[in-house]
Amino acid sequence: MKFFITCFFVACWMTTTLSRAQSVTYGYDAAGNRISRTISVSHVKERGFTTDAESPSSTDSLAGRVNVTVDNSAQSVVVQVNGLKSTDRCSVSLYSVSGQHLHTIASASPRTVVSLSPYPAGVYIIQVTLNGIKDSWKVLVQ
Repeated sequence: MKFFITCFFVACWMTTTLSRAQSVTYGYDAAGNRISRTISVSHVKERGFTTDAESPSSTDSLAGRVNVTVDNSAQSVVVQVNGLKSTDRCSVSLYSVSGQHLHTIASASPRTVVSLSPYPAGVYIIQVTLNGIKDSWKVLVQ
């Protein structure tokens, strides 16, 4: 019985440590003062039930084609789509962590800036839809 309980707690621990979606690292000078902060934004996989007929294959991903960066000084998120053509259909949506839809921008240019100044600091989800393929990124705005 102890073996099963131990295995359960190990499985729970591994699940929580492997599911970290972002990391914050700090840089310090020689005197020990914090001089920089780096926030890494990670890719979020979408959960849901879809059939193969209504969605692209699971190998289709925008991770190599889309770059998402956070500019905390301007309180904005910059979405850069590499190789965007005039015939491509692209939109950028902003969601709160609770899933509330906040804003959508139909993008015609490779660089889209989403202003977060009307919203409080926190964690948001950026969803990019390119020709029917959706991918999401979690961003931390301070």
